[in-house]
Amino acid sequence: MSQLGMQLPGSQRGRKAQPNAYTALMLGATVVLAVAVVLVGRSAAKVAPGGDVMKVLNVQDAKKIDLGRLN
Repeated sequence: MSQLGMQLPGSQRGRKAQPNAYTALMLGATVVLAVAVVLVGRSAAKVAPGGDVMKVLNVQDAKKIDLGRLN
């Protein structure tokens, strides 16, 4: 059958998946997003109430906003 250019299903071995351009783009996007998360976290720590890194997610009092180490 192979002489006529016909092949039976399942007669070939499947190729292994290999990294391509989309894999590189996904890896690059993951690295960029990780760097962005670190930078936003560091900036949030600077303006956290009282300058405490552990209170990054706390909300400041609306009448007394302290920018901490940004001044």
